[in-house]
Amino acid sequence: MEAIRRLGVDIPSDAHDKYGAYTEAFCNPTPPCILRLCKSAQPSFLTSAMLRCEVVSMKSAQLLKHDVEEALLYEPSIRAEKIGVSVNNGVIELDGHVDSFYEKWAVEDATLRVTNVASIASEIIVDLPFESKQTDESIALAATNQLTWNVQVPDTVKIKVVDGQITLQGTTPWRYQRQEAERSLRSLLGVRNIINEIDIRPELVDFNVKTKIEHALKRDAQIGSDRICVETSGNTVTLTGSVCSLRERRDAEHAAFDAPGVANVENLIDIMN
Repeated sequence: MEAIRRLGVDIPSDAHDKYGAYTEAFCNPTPPCILRLCKSAQPSFLTSAMLRCEVVSMKSAQLLKHDVEEALLYEPSIRAEKIGVSVNNGVIELDGHVDSFYEKWAVEDATLRVTNVASIASEIIVDLPFESKQTDESIALAATNQLTWNVQVPDTVKIKVVDGQITLQGTTPWRYQRQEAERSLRSLLGVRNIINEIDIRPELVDFNVKTKIEHALKRDAQIGSDRICVETSGNTVTLTGSVCSLRERRDAEHAAFDAPGVANVENLIDIMN
């Protein structure tokens, strides 16, 4: 009932006894479930609450869209005028054309850093200008040199290039090495896309990994560790619980991957609105 009162709707004194099922459905974390109830029996005060809830949702979507657009305008590596932003059921939808794979990545990364953004759907197309187009052989040579000269990437990482798309393969002992391989190739001329298929194969086995991850979460001032649960099974870590932002969720996953012996992290942490 309190969730409905906060919308400014007058509730009859006997509402809970008469319409308990309806109010419970409305206050469910997924309000659309109320739509499945019989409309002919739906009390008028809930109809008013639903209408106001829709208005609040629309305003929230408009604010979120504005925040994303402002974030893209603020990022100097992005030509924001070429990017379309829309919000659909809380998901940020991006579309448009960019001149490089790096710019596409920059748009998506800047969007994910915006407060209250939980997920994105990107339809951005990399449309290389004529002067940026390169042969697959030239891209492969440049990518190989880039990885060879990068001290953080082991020589177990291999590349394949087809139509400007780089596929990273092979193995690394740590996740940060896998990420570094991809990061170092994003800004190469002629690249349309990067697919990272590198497997993480830890060289160490740590039977106390759960405790180490929990301590790492507590040390991080940006992570609400008291709301996160850590479970381990072999070299796989499962994170559950809830956090306040996507960034906090990603930081928790990063902390788990930094523990010795971790090859996979199942991040099931929810983001509270």
